[in-house]
Amino acid sequence: MKDDKSKYFDSVNQERHDKNTVAIHQALQRIRDDYTLKPTVKFLSELSGMHRNSLRNRKWPIEQLDKIKSERNKNIVLEVTKDRSKVASLEDVLDNAKNELTYWFNLAKDLEKQNAQLFIKLDRISSSREYYEAEYNKSKIIIKDLQLKIKLLEEN
Repeated sequence: MKDDKSKYFDSVNQERHDKNTVAIHQALQRIRDDYTLKPTVKFLSELSGMHRNSLRNRKWPIEQLDKIKSERNKNIVLEVTKDRSKVASLEDVLDNAKNELTYWFNLAKDLEKQNAQLFIKLDRISSSREYYEAEYNKSKIIIKDLQLKIKLLEEN
């Protein structure tokens, strides 16, 4: 049978163990929540107030640190994937903008060519109008002269 002294030391050890367990859980939670804290045994030791060897002897805190590291790595991979998808979507938007810019640029060039051709046609039509107007005026004069001659001939 255990004597009273050993029961006392067992209860004190159990209390310390429980207290340290709570401190470890709190420190692990702080490391989980705060990305600026590195998930290392050194930081866990500083936050929990326990020696690194004590933490290693328990094993489960180290396993929890490894889980935190893997979760962070997964999050980093997800963020990188999201960033890549954002970049890809931005590249798609840029490509679409380039295509639209090319379309409108080509359309503007085509319209400039059409405009130049219309000015050439306008010049041709204007010059032909002037020519036919001059011809019309000549024929009017000729017609007047001929009408005068007809009147003169009818009078005689």
